[in-house]
Amino acid sequence: MNSALTLAADVLKAGTADAKVAAAQRLSQAWQDNCPIGSAAPRLSDTPARPLKPDLVAPSEVKRRRLGTEAGRAALLHAVAHIEFNAIDLAADMLARFVMDPRIDEAERHDFCSDWISVCDDEARHFGLVTTRMAQ
Repeated sequence: MNSALTLAADVLKAGTADAKVAAAQRLSQAWQDNCPIGSAAPRLSDTPARPLKPDLVAPSEVKRRRLGTEAGRAALLHAVAHIEFNAIDLAADMLARFVMDPRIDEAERHDFCSDWISVCDDEARHFGLVTTRMAQ
């Protein structure tokens, strides 16, 4: 059986949006099915996996669009999608890196894990909602 730590690492290793959302959902479902936390923090990269596209550009290089236009509203949704996508990784990273921290006592460990898994699942759901709206 996978542990929450292993599944959180899988979220961080997922390199596409679909794979990251699916990994976050697997983590949440496994936790609801009472998977163990795990006993050791997994080896993690300094940065989570990212899709090869789109190319990342500095905010100063992005064309400005007014929110009163369709292009402006689409750009806003696109920005929110990026925020939600990164939030999936942030929640999984918090879990994977810190749940075994000795400053978190055994009594708090389960709650810490539950909270960050819930956040990870919420962010994956939010990302799905925003990308569905963008597609419309």
